[in-house]
Amino acid sequence: MCSSDLMLGNIAEKARAFLVSHMVTIEIPEQARGKRGIFKISWCGSESCGRKIQELSDADELGETEPMEGRCPVCNAPTTVRALLARPY
Repeated sequence: MCSSDLMLGNIAEKARAFLVSHMVTIEIPEQARGKRGIFKISWCGSESCGRKIQELSDADELGETEPMEGRCPVCNAPTTVRALLARPY
């Protein structure tokens, strides 16, 4: 492996560690208000619940990640996904 490959691998690992260290699991959308970071929250997958979570958290949905057992904080349905949220700067 050449030195540039090692350097890129090191940069990628540092970026991943930084990302993971800034992820916070929250139970209710309001826990994200006024805070920085990436927030993981249970979500039933419904579009209307997703919009409400964004509204209550004042954050944008970035996508979805691994399934998470729990209940949707909006409709109380069993969760099928975990949403990732982040506040715009």
